[in-house]
Amino acid sequence: MSRGRLLSEAAAAPYRIPATDRIRFTYTPVTDGDVITVGSLQLIALSTPGHTWESTSYLLPDHALFTGDTLFTDGVGRPDLKAGDDERERKAYALFDSLQRLGTLSGSLWVLPSHVGVPLAVGEPLVTGRLDELYKRFVAPFERPDRFAGALLRYLPPPPPNTDQITRANELGVLPSELASFLELEAGPNRCAVQGA
Repeated sequence: MSRGRLLSEAAAAPYRIPATDRIRFTYTPVTDGDVITVGSLQLIALSTPGHTWESTSYLLPDHALFTGDTLFTDGVGRPDLKAGDDERERKAYALFDSLQRLGTLSGSLWVLPSHVGVPLAVGEPLVTGRLDELYKRFVAPFERPDRFAGALLRYLPPPPPNTDQITRANELGVLPSELASFLELEAGPNRCAVQGA
């Protein structure tokens, strides 16, 4: 569940998220190719639809790629949440194209996904992998978009618990007022990744 809006308010900074018609509060839209300056660093927004239509990755040239829910260290983003059969197939094909786009970047980039599927203890190493290694594991073996989409849709895990409530809260920008509410909504395994495809 996103705490981005709260963080932007606390930091008195603009809340930047990919452009979408689903959000019901004021934000600064990010579109493909936008350059976001953070101190002396620049992030380049790369549209990577598939998990959602507005999914975006952020490239820190020569160093890292922040992939959100597009590419994980143990799988790829699932295309089926909040989608019917036809839409999930179109999103699976879009995800293949997005991963192909990422595959044209330097393979030495460190991939930093938005989260992982298992709880991590405080002090554990950073969850990351090199782009070329992850691409070889999760994309290259399929060669064609139809093979990738077919395998992806075959291996979908059960949906994460509380998906509808979390999506609605994120879209409205209304968050639970107590930590216990956050923990209850996010209880259970995070199933945003498709593994074993």
